[in-house]
Amino acid sequence: MISLGVDSPDGDAGQLGPCARTEATIRMAIGQLENPTERLEHRLFWHLPVAADIADEFSDVKARHEACIAHLITASTVEEAPRIELAQEAVADTGTGPEIAPSLEPEPLSGPAKLAEALAGWRNLVAEDRFWDLMQTIELGGDFEPAAYPSEVDALRKTAVRMAAEPFVEGMRDALLQGNTETLAPWLSALSELSEEAWAADLAEEAGQQLLRALETRCTEITDQLAANLVRENGYVKGNTAVAGAGLNRYRTEAGPELARLSPLIAGVPALDVRAREATANCLAQVAGAFTWCDDFERAEKLFSEALSLSRGTMAELSLERGMEGIAQSAGARRRWGKKVDGAPSLFTLNGCGFSIYGSDDYDAESSTSVATYYFVLVFIPIFPIARYRIRRVQGNRYQFFGKLPLRAFDKWHLGIAAAVVAGLIMAAFIGGRSASSDSFVASGSSQASSSYTASELAEQAAFDASVAAKLPPLPENLSTYELKSRIDAGRLKIDALEAQVKPMIDQVSVLDNEMKPLQDELEVLKATKASGSKIDEVHYRKQADIFNADMTRRQALVVQINPLADQYDLLVADDKRMVAAYNVQVQ
Repeated sequence: MISLGVDSPDGDAGQLGPCARTEATIRMAIGQLENPTERLEHRLFWHLPVAADIADEFSDVKARHEACIAHLITASTVEEAPRIELAQEAVADTGTGPEIAPSLEPEPLSGPAKLAEALAGWRNLVAEDRFWDLMQTIELGGDFEPAAYPSEVDALRKTAVRMAAEPFVEGMRDALLQGNTETLAPWLSALSELSEEAWAADLAEEAGQQLLRALETRCTEITDQLAANLVRENGYVKGNTAVAGAGLNRYRTEAGPELARLSPLIAGVPALDVRAREATANCLAQVAGAFTWCDDFERAEKLFSEALSLSRGTMAELSLERGMEGIAQSAGARRRWGKKVDGAPSLFTLNGCGFSIYGSDDYDAESSTSVATYYFVLVFIPIFPIARYRIRRVQGNRYQFFGKLPLRAFDKWHLGIAAAVVAGLIMAAFIGGRSASSDSFVASGSSQASSSYTASELAEQAAFDASVAAKLPPLPENLSTYELKSRIDAGRLKIDALEAQVKPMIDQVSVLDNEMKPLQDELEVLKATKASGSKIDEVHYRKQADIFNADMTRRQALVVQINPLADQYDLLVADDKRMVAAYNVQVQ
C-alpha cells in the first residue's frame, strides 16, 4: 500500500503510536526479521508470544521477562537504550509479529545504581536454561525462514547481558570524559556490583587507563629520577641523601596526594584499587631503597613498612615482604652497631676536666663489644652526655670504636637538666656579681671574676669599658663617701629598671630565634631540592617563607627597641664601675 501511495487504515497503526513509514523503513524492518541473528537479538526485548499449549509451563518466565524489560527501560532514558527502542520500532513499522510491551513514558535518569540493579535482574533471568528453552520454542513455532540454529541461540546467550548493558557502558564513558569526581563516583560504585561480568571487567580496565594515568606517570617519573641520579656506591652519602630526599618529597607532594584523591573514588572497584596501590607501593619502595645508599636504614625501614602496608592484596606484596626482611636486618644492625665512625673521639682530660667514656650496656658476647656513653666531664663527674658508641675495651683505658649511636631518652633528660643547672649557676653568678655590701661594692665584670675569662676576652672587655667610659661626663670633685654611695644606689635602681624593661624583649627575641631556626633549615632544604631540579610543594614553601619573614620583621623591631636601651644600660654600668672604684678608695 505504501508503494502505491495509499495510506494505511487507522486500524493498522502500531501499538507504540503513529510513526513515519516509508517503503525503505518497512523493507529494512522485514530484512531484520528475516535475519536469524538480528531477529533473536530484537526478540530479547519483546514481550514473548507464548502459545496457549505452553502458556502455563512458561508463565513465570514470561512474567519475569516482562518485569526485567520494564525495569531496564525505566532505569534508562530512551537515548541510552538504543537496542530496546529499535526492537519496539521494528515491530511497529511492520504491523506484524508478536504482541509488544505497551508504551512507557521514560522516567528521569534514576542513577547508575538503579541501572546496575536492572542489569543484575536481567543477568539472573538470562542465566536460566528455561528462558532459553522458551526462546528456542518460540523460534521453532514462528515459521521463520530460515530458522535460527541452536548454536546461534547459544551465541546470543553469551552476549545477552552485554547488549542490555549498552546504556550503562555509554553512561560510564560519558562520565569518564567529563572527568568530574562527583559524576564518576556513582558509576564506579555501580560497576563494582557487576564485576563478575567480562564486559564489566573490560570497562573497569578502560576506566583504569584514564583514571590511573596521572598516578602511574608520577610514580614512573619519581623512580626514573632516582635511577638516574642515585650513585649506588659507598662514599656518596651526602649526594645520595639529597637525591633520596628529593624523591621522597616528590612522593609526598605528588604520588601520595594523587592516591589519596583516587582511593575514595575507586574503593568499590577492586581491580582499580589494587592497581593504584601496587603502583604507589612500588614507587615508595624504590624511595625507601634509595635511603639505604644514604646509610639511613632506620628511615628506609619505616618507608618500606609503609610501602608494604599499601601493597597488601597486590602482586607486589610478596616481593616487598622479601625486601622488607633485608631492610629490617640492616636497620637492626644499624640500631645495634650505629653509624660507622672514621676515628675515635677525643678522650683527653686535664685535672679531671675534658672528655671520657662511662657505662657499659648491650654487651655482645660474640664481638666482645658493648655500648658506652661519651661525656664531657668536670672533676671526673659526667656533666654533658654527647654521644653513645659501640666499643671494645682493648687494654686498660684504651678502646676500639665501631659505631656511633643516638642518645637515649635518659641521656637527653640528663643533658637538659645539666644545661639548666649550668645556666642557673651562670645566672646566679651574674646576679651575685651585681650585688654589694653596705661597706664595699663590686662592679659587674670586675677583676674578681677575671679568672673565668681568657686574656684576650679580658682585653676586649677592657677596651669596651674604656670606650663606654669615654662617653661619661667627669665625676664631680670632692664627693663624700655618703654621696658616692647614694649615687651608686640610685644608679643601680636605674640598672634594675632597665633590666626589667629589656629582659622580656630579649626573651621574645630568643623565642623568635628558636622558631626561626627550624623554619630556616626547612626552607634551605626545599630551596636546595628545587635547585636540583626536583619539584617541591610551592604553596607550602611560600607559607613557611611568610612565617619566617613575619618572625624576622618582629625580631628586627624588637632589636630596634633594645639597642638604645642597651646603650643606656652600658653607660650606667660604666658609671657604676667608676663610682665603685672611687668609693672603695675612700673607704680603704
